[in-house]
Amino acid sequence: KVAITLAGEGSLSGWAFVIAARQTSVHGFHIRCTQSSSGIYVGDGDNIDSDTTDQNASNCRVYGNLIEGEAFSGKWAVASIGNWSLNIHDNTFYQMLSGGVIVGSGTRVNVNNRIWSNYFNAVRGFGVNAKTGWSVNDLVVGPFNTFNDDITTAMTRSCNFGATGGRKSFVGNYDNTTNGALGQSTDKMCGNYEAAGMNAPIYVTED
Repeated sequence: KVAITLAGEGSLSGWAFVIAARQTSVHGFHIRCTQSSSGIYVGDGDNIDSDTTDQNASNCRVYGNLIEGEAFSGKWAVASIGNWSLNIHDNTFYQMLSGGVIVGSGTRVNVNNRIWSNYFNAVRGFGVNAKTGWSVNDLVVGPFNTFNDDITTAMTRSCNFGATGGRKSFVGNYDNTTNGALGQSTDKMCGNYEAAGMNAPIYVTED
């Protein structure tokens, strides 16, 4: 089985790229999603196709891509489903309906994923969603992610740590959304910036 499959190959349909192997990168693409399609799936091979056994998509990178929904359509820009040590960085996610990045697995454990330096612009749903009921350990969202609401519809949350168990962190982000981030009492956040109206600006000063 090749490391990356294209849309329509295998049993997992609706994704522009599916990564089911280790040390694989996807970068430099402009992916335009319609109502029923999504961007890049990085996950455990057993959940994708019968001939991808034991390929767990560890130590992969998704970076430098523009993934956008066509007129607020499309589902998820990136899905991190049951993998280890995935880096998602320096991407732009624009007008995606369901959200930017979904993390976790109902049958596998996501470990040591890092989501940093991305632009979540006019995304509806969740910027980042560690889904309730899924297993997510040692997830770091940040630093330098920027979350912007659509002008008419706010994100449900910029970041949602619905998954219980395992430490998750929201660190050093620029959260320009109405509803902000939400997690469990065991999750941690620090060094984030929230929005202020330009008619009453707030500046960060240094002594």
